[in-house]
Amino acid sequence: MNERVLIIGGFGSIAVAVALLIFGSATLAILTFAFLGLGVVLLLAGLVQMRKQDGADAITRSPSLATRSDRVVWIAAAILAGLAAIASIVAATVAVGEATGHAAGHLVVGLAGLLLFAGLALAWHPQPGSGKASIRGMVLLILGVGAFGSFIESLGGAGYDAANLERRVESLASLHGIGVLFGPVALLAIPIGTVTILLVACSAIVTRIRHA
Repeated sequence: MNERVLIIGGFGSIAVAVALLIFGSATLAILTFAFLGLGVVLLLAGLVQMRKQDGADAITRSPSLATRSDRVVWIAAAILAGLAAIASIVAATVAVGEATGHAAGHLVVGLAGLLLFAGLALAWHPQPGSGKASIRGMVLLILGVGAFGSFIESLGGAGYDAANLERRVESLASLHGIGVLFGPVALLAIPIGTVTILLVACSAIVTRIRHA
C-alpha cells in the first residue's frame, strides 16, 4: 500500500478518535481507542515504508553510537513485551469479578504505550547527539515508564477485587500500590507519544514534498 495512503488514513483515524472523544459518550470509549490505535498503526506503517524508500539516514548517523542506542531501546522493548505477556496471562487466568475489568483496562493502556514505544523506535532515527535525538529519547523513556507502570498495575489489578465480592490475591494486589505511582506517567505517555508520531509524520511528508 502507498505510504501516502497509509499516512492519510492514519491522520483520518486519529481525527475520528478525537471527534469521538469530544462529542461521543462513555459507551463509545472502545471505538475511540480502536480508531486511535488504527491511526497510530497506519501512521507507523507509512513512516516505515517511507524510510525504506528513502534509504533512511544511515549515512549521516554514527554507526557505533546508533547501534548502541538501538540495542538499549530494543532490550527495553523486549522486557516490556515479556511483562505484557505475563500481565495478559494473569488477567485472563487469575482475575475474577471486578478485578477482570480492572486488569484489562490497565493492560490496554500498557499495550498502547508499548505499541507507540516500538513504533517510534522503529520509524524515527534522528542523528545521534542532535536535539531531535534527545527528544526521541525522552519520549521513549516516558512511553517505556508508562507502559511498565500500566503492566504492573494490571498485574496488581488482577488480584485486587476492591469490592471483595469474590476473592483478592494479596500477592498480586500488593503490586497495585506500586503501579499507581506510575499512573500519571501512563496518562501522559499516550498523548505525548501520539503527538510525537503526528509531528514525525508531518515532518516526513514535508521532507518528501521538498525532495519531490
